[in-house]
Amino acid sequence: MLARVSEHMTHHIISIQMDSKIKDACEILFEEDISSIIIKDGEDIVGIITDRDLVRYELFDEKPDTVEGLMSTDLITIDSKADIIEAVKLMNSYKIRHLLVTRDFEHVGILSLRDILKIEGERIPEYITEEVYGR
Repeated sequence: MLARVSEHMTHHIISIQMDSKIKDACEILFEEDISSIIIKDGEDIVGIITDRDLVRYELFDEKPDTVEGLMSTDLITIDSKADIIEAVKLMNSYKIRHLLVTRDFEHVGILSLRDILKIEGERIPEYITEEVYGR
């Protein structure tokens, strides 16, 4: 039986308000040793910032002051009961490395490519190579 998303996701969602400074988001990413942070407007999840977004930020001519100007708002979700292979396919099709995990329409965690690569005892790394690189 394949591993389920719920078995490997990060259950604690770390977030910041959308009017927060980008520097604050960077500090949280560094201190928590994470590669993404969820952006909220009050209690509502409205976006995500990843380490890749911060690299892209350095290329902007006009840099936004707050995370709202940098966040991605197209959040891709996956059900916690889905298998890991489905998560890999979803990440590959959208060219992303983080999925917001839901259970009964509620956000319950986040799954990163780093989480998937930690899985042992299954063909996950081989599958990722085959899926992404066609080998």
